[in-house]
Amino acid sequence: MTPPEPAGSADPAVLQSGGWFDWVIRVRYSETDAQRIVHHANYLVYMEEARTELVRALGVPYKEMEERGCSIVVAGAECSFRASAVFDDLIRVRTRVERVRSREVSFQFRLEDAQNGRLLAEGRTRHVFVDGSGKVITGPEWIVRGLQGDGRPRRFQHRESFASRDPVR
Repeated sequence: MTPPEPAGSADPAVLQSGGWFDWVIRVRYSETDAQRIVHHANYLVYMEEARTELVRALGVPYKEMEERGCSIVVAGAECSFRASAVFDDLIRVRTRVERVRSREVSFQFRLEDAQNGRLLAEGRTRHVFVDGSGKVITGPEWIVRGLQGDGRPRRFQHRESFASRDPVR
């Protein structure tokens, strides 16, 4: 049986208008508690996965940042829970760059049931740019420009390295 497509997109990796990037995740059994409800800590993991794919889609993958001597590290995270997800649910993690400053970047998240759009959680993360030694630095221009994007909707191809988490093909 083919899994249902998330509302609004047949591709789980799509940059929508308004800068929202959609990434779809299927809840695995290991991510749930004894009642088969997603453990609250996993929402931060889902946000990280979607953020990683967003920056890759914007042309500034973490691996390349690190190879070029820069990283963005989490300086703050928040998540507000609205409803529960359970084992085998499809979750659409909507992610966008909220703000880019000279030394930091923040991301905004909306986690929704991919089948009916019900809001599960909302969150934000704030990151600072650091060099290889962990010292806070001004963000390199190529990263800042990439994170700011151009605001146009685009489609991205999945790479084999992360296709295993792609429940909708």
